[in-house]
Amino acid sequence: MTPLVSVVVATYERGLAIAPTLRSIGAQTRTDLEVLVVSDGPPADGLAETVAGFDERFRLLALPERTRSQSGPNNLGREQARGRYVAYLGHDDLWLPEHLDRLLGALDEGFDFAVAGCIYLGPPGAEDELTWVTGLFESGDAEVPREHFFPPSSFAHVRDLPAAVGRWPDPAALRLPVDTAFLLAAADADCRFASTGEVSVVKFASALRYLSYLAPSDAEQLRVERLLADPAARTAYVDERLAEARARGTVMSTRHAAPQQFEVGERLAANEQLRGIAIPAPAALVDSAWIGPGEEWRGFDWHGPEWDDVDRWRWSGPSPRPRLALPWTHPEPVHVRVHLRTDPAVPVTVVEARVDGEPVDHRVGAGPWGRVVELRAPLRAGRASVLELETSPPVRRPGGAPDAPERLVGVALIGIEVETDAAAAAHPDDPTMGRAALAVRGAQLERLELERRSQAVHLARLTEELALTHQHAANLEGVVAAQARSITTLQRQVAQAERKEADRAERRRRRAEAKDAAPGPA
Repeated sequence: MTPLVSVVVATYERGLAIAPTLRSIGAQTRTDLEVLVVSDGPPADGLAETVAGFDERFRLLALPERTRSQSGPNNLGREQARGRYVAYLGHDDLWLPEHLDRLLGALDEGFDFAVAGCIYLGPPGAEDELTWVTGLFESGDAEVPREHFFPPSSFAHVRDLPAAVGRWPDPAALRLPVDTAFLLAAADADCRFASTGEVSVVKFASALRYLSYLAPSDAEQLRVERLLADPAARTAYVDERLAEARARGTVMSTRHAAPQQFEVGERLAANEQLRGIAIPAPAALVDSAWIGPGEEWRGFDWHGPEWDDVDRWRWSGPSPRPRLALPWTHPEPVHVRVHLRTDPAVPVTVVEARVDGEPVDHRVGAGPWGRVVELRAPLRAGRASVLELETSPPVRRPGGAPDAPERLVGVALIGIEVETDAAAAAHPDDPTMGRAALAVRGAQLERLELERRSQAVHLARLTEELALTHQHAANLEGVVAAQARSITTLQRQVAQAERKEADRAERRRRRAEAKDAAPGPA
């Protein structure tokens, strides 16, 4: 039987963790569907076995090589689709059971696109701070799709779109994300958009989760899946998230990015770095290695870098579970030290640590920069390991720049040191600093010493200049005193001259008076 709707699930490096997403499709109230799980490159990590565990409506397709975005899988899915309509679901997102039924109801009214309300969740532990809701608008409003972004997991469209819409675009040739470009192309082709007016999607945005592809996990999805399984709990969850978004003003607040903000291909590169795709294969750890706080965007796990005259650091937050890549490999477990800067106004600490999803024992103690988190764990081969630090609740502090808004911050990362057992055994008297950390700290101290010497030279020069200034002032005071004395002498001379002139004038006056008083000739 020909399906009414074809569901395209683009996937890459998701493996077994895709199962909750596929179960949410299987739980739809509409059953006349096919599911095309399309791997961006050869399937791996148990993906084929996971898809095979579902019924005959689920098929696995695979591109021969990776295309670096959802565009390649979505295009193959559209080509293979047999349904009258095409819907999309991200490989880590979930649908509520009535999602497709509501979308198809809107499409049956003659619209080209139907969009459902979508809860857009930030990282775990920061959902209240970071929840958005999209897809709720007045159906038929032509300006809405030109302004507002809707994740593909929330929409479906007729299979035969106008030719002007075209295929999902190549991300390397764009300034915009591919889903934004696809929606704007549909809007420019005068496609009509409808909203179901109901929330039926929960999106766990990988673009907000640092290293999400390097350490795929279905823990968040399983937690929400359990809530969605019970109708009463499902309604309560949706109402709670929607109320939170309304209170924060984040309903229909997600708009398309402006293309002039980015260079061609810039968004693609940034997303690959954020998700961990661009991190190279791990290097062999020889003895001791160090990596600093970094410069790249790390989603909502870490704020941007900050610095002073001595250190460079970056605060975790708003997520209370920030991740870090460990780009080394070693056949035996290694010592990991996370060096943190302390701030009395931020009493946040690390309460749990995990490496590649497995809890590991850790210790928080004093360190050369304030605090150090010490642990010992194995590193995997083939791809960089992921260290997750679960912190106590972040606190709200002023932004890192003048006039910046307040933000949630946790711990301030200086750097990570990784050491082999042999390297660690070489410094038993100071287990908090290995050779790599000593080199970094030594370079800092050397830089401080050079700065101190430079300041001392500058101070000596200023002191010498001040002494010369004082001498010059003293000389000026002598000149001024001599000039004052000259002025006094001149003033006395002027006074004497004025008195003499007054005396002469008086004598002239008297002579004139005497002459006038003398009798004239008889």
